[in-house]
Amino acid sequence: MKPPKALLSKAEWGSSSPQSGLFRPTLRWSCDYGRSFSRYLIWGVAFVISYAGTYWLTIGRTFLDGLYFSIVAFATVGYRDILPVAPIEIIIGYLLVLAYTAIYLLPSD
Repeated sequence: MKPPKALLSKAEWGSSSPQSGLFRPTLRWSCDYGRSFSRYLIWGVAFVISYAGTYWLTIGRTFLDGLYFSIVAFATVGYRDILPVAPIEIIIGYLLVLAYTAIYLLPSD
């Protein structure tokens, strides 16, 4: 019995892997955080911008306010100058902290 694909090395994946199309590049760009600083940086920036956009669209403040809120949540957990007031702001803040913590907790080899 062969182990699942997640447990195979890069050499074992090879070109005979059944994944093709959009899924294969997605795997390449979403894995190897511990070995690739650029992937960590790209995904970190993507999370910051996507949550800033979510904050901007749901709360109605400027995009720069959302970007600032997202960067503060990514870099620290303290919001001394910007405080979530509405329940949706609190939920977005918690989701930000969870997403950013998950990025740091990804395993590295």
